[in-house]
Amino acid sequence: MSNANPVKKPYPDFPLFPHRNGQWCKKIRGKHRHFGSVKDGWESALELYQLQRDDLYAGRDPQVYDEGLTLADLWTDFLVDFQKRVDRGRVGQGSWNDHQRTGKLVVACLGRHTLVSTIRKSDLKRLREGWEDAYAPATIAGHVARVKAVFAWAYEDEELIETPIKFGRVFARPAESEFRQHRERSKTKLLTAAQIRSLLAVATPQMRCCILLGINMALNNKDCGFLEFRHVDLDTGWVTYPRNKTHCRRKALLWPETLAAINAYLPKRRRPKSAELADRILLTRCGGPLAFAHKRDSPIAKQFSKLRIAAKIPDAASFGALRHTFRSVAEDNPAKDLTAIRCVMGHADQSIDDAYIEYIGDAGLVATSDHVRDWYLRG
Repeated sequence: MSNANPVKKPYPDFPLFPHRNGQWCKKIRGKHRHFGSVKDGWESALELYQLQRDDLYAGRDPQVYDEGLTLADLWTDFLVDFQKRVDRGRVGQGSWNDHQRTGKLVVACLGRHTLVSTIRKSDLKRLREGWEDAYAPATIAGHVARVKAVFAWAYEDEELIETPIKFGRVFARPAESEFRQHRERSKTKLLTAAQIRSLLAVATPQMRCCILLGINMALNNKDCGFLEFRHVDLDTGWVTYPRNKTHCRRKALLWPETLAAINAYLPKRRRPKSAELADRILLTRCGGPLAFAHKRDSPIAKQFSKLRIAAKIPDAASFGALRHTFRSVAEDNPAKDLTAIRCVMGHADQSIDDAYIEYIGDAGLVATSDHVRDWYLRG
C-alpha cells in the first residue's frame, strides 16, 4: 500500500486495520487474517469479519454461511416458545431467565452465526471445559441440562434439525463425587441462632420481616419480595404460598415473632410506586420492589450484606443461609416429619406418593415450626 494516501480507520474503535498489502486485516490467535481490499470499502470487510470472527477465535476454519438454522436463531425460537409456557403458568419466569443465561454462554462460546448442523463434539467439549473453573458443579449441571433440553426441543418437538445432537461423555453433568468435593471445600451455609438475633438487632423493619420469614419458613430473597397479602392470614398466622420456582404447594405457620414483625412494619410501609406492587407486603423504603422477575438484582441480598457486616457475621453467610439453616435444624429432630418439611420448603417429593397426597395435616407443620422456633429461642 502506498504511503502517499494512507488509509485510516473509519472510526477509532474499528476492529480492523489497513495492512500494507492493501487488505483490511486483524491479528487473531497469532495470525493475520484478511477481510477484503480497502478499495472495496470498510463496510463489506467489517461484515465479513463479524461473520467469521467466532470461528477464527475458536480456532476453526470459517464456515460458508448458507441458509440454515444458526445457534442464535435456535435459542431465540426456543425462548419465544418457552415464554408461552411461562404465560400459561406451566413454568416460572426464573426458569426462562436461566435458559436465557445459558443461551448467552453458548452463543458467546460457539458463535451466534454458527449453523446448528455443523456443531461437533469438539465444540461441545470446548463449551463444557470452559465452565469447569468458572462455576460450581450445581451451576454446570443446570447449564448442561438446559443445553440438552434446547436441542431435544429442536429435534423432537419442532423438527428444526434433522438429526439429534450426540453429546457423549464430553458434555456430561458433573459426577456426584464432584458435588461432594465442592461441598467439602465450601464454607458452611449455616447461621447460629445467636447470629440471627444479632442480625435482627440491626435490621430495618422490612429486613426484620425478611430474616424472620427466612428462618421461620425458609423463604429466599425472591420469595420475600413476591409475598402478597393474599398469601398470609394475619389473624391465624398461616401462610399458603406456592413456590415461584417449582409451583409446589407450600404452607407454614408463622411464629409470633414473625407475625409481630409484619404487623409492626405494615403501618410504616411506603406507598407502592406502581399499581402492580400494591399487593406485595414487603417493599423498599421508597415503595419499590424487593424482587424482580426478569433480572437478578436483589435489594434484599444487598441489604443483608450490610447487616452481616454490621453484625460481624462471617462473609460466607448470605440470605440463602437462612433457608439452609431452617432445613438443617428441621432435620435435627428425632420426630421429624419429612412430608411437612418438604411442604414448608416447597420441595417436590419426586415419588409416586406425591401424586396421591391431596392435603397435608397441620399437626406436622406446627410441630416443624415449633421445633425450629425452639432452636431459635434457646440456641
